Amino acid sequence: MSDKPEFTIRDGSVKATTWRNAGENGDYFTTSFSRTYRDEKSGDLRDTNAFSGADLLKVAALAQEAYQQSRALRQEERLAQRRNEQSNSDRLAEARTGNRKRSRDNRER
Repeated sequence: MSDKPEFTIRDGSVKATTWRNAGENGDYFTTSFSRTYRDEKSGDLRDTNAFSGADLLKVAALAQEAYQQSRALRQEERLAQRRNEQSNSDRLAEARTGNRKRSRDNRER
C-alpha cells in the first residue's frame, strides 16, 4: 500500500479512502470507510469504522462512487499499458525494418 491514498471522497462526516496496491497481476485498489467525530473529552477529531443507520446510506453511496472512480482508473491504466505495448511493438518493427534495409544496402554494395 502506498503512503498516500489515490483518492478520498466524503459525504458529511463519512468518508471513503481508496488506496493503490501493487500485485502480481498489476495494480489494484482497496477502499476503507470511516466516520469522523470529535472526542468529547479531548476535543480531538477521530475516525471510527462504526456507522449509524443514516450513515449506512452514505456508505452505500460512497461505495458506489468509489467503485466508479476505481473502475475508471483501472481502465485508464489498461489503455496506457496497451499504448505502451503498441509503442514498444512499433519501435521493434521499425528496428527490424531498419536492420533489413541496412542489410539490403550492404548486399547491394
